[in-house]
This record gives sequence, structure tokens and C-alpha cells, in this order.
Amino acid sequence: FDATTMRWVPASNGKVPDGERPVPAGYERGEKLYHALCYFSAEDAFVPGKTGTHLECAYAPLDGIEHEIKEYQMQRKKLESRRCVCGTRRHGPALTWC
Repeated sequence: FDATTMRWVPASNGKVPDGERPVPAGYERGEKLYHALCYFSAEDAFVPGKTGTHLECAYAPLDGIEHEIKEYQMQRKKLESRRCVCGTRRHGPALTWC
């Protein structure tokens, strides 16, 4: 985990939070998987797991059993900061690019 390029965001039910870019973790039966971090309150521990839109949850192993977790954290890429440049043309619309 590289905190300069990634972070954890709250997620649930296998959905990618709006505007987020999850970190790919591979494929399962042709479906994309993403990294998940699941909290187990009885152990007061975070356990790495997997999630995907086809799963509608996250799964994390504990004591040899794969547990279904509805609310978890999803690893995402930090958005790059962009500098936008604006300009004008003599004829036509204004120019903007990032």
C-alpha cells in the first residue's frame, strides 16, 4: 500500500463509490475484483478481502471461513492533480484543456 498514490474509501454492497477509481485486484469468473478492507468488531481487526460489483458485498477470510461483509473500505487510486489551461481564439469557442 502506497499512501502517496492510494487511499481507502467507505463502500458497501459491491458498489464503486461515485467518482472513485478502485484499484484492480484481478478477476473471478471473468468479473473484475477490487481490494477491500473489512472490519471485524469481535476481533477489533481489519482484514484484507475482495469485492466486486457482481458480489454485492466484500468477502474476507477469518478463522478459515470466508465472511460476507456489507460495509467495508475499498482501495482507490488518488486522483492526480491537474492544471487546466484556458485560452481564447479569435473565432470560435474558448479553449480549455487539462
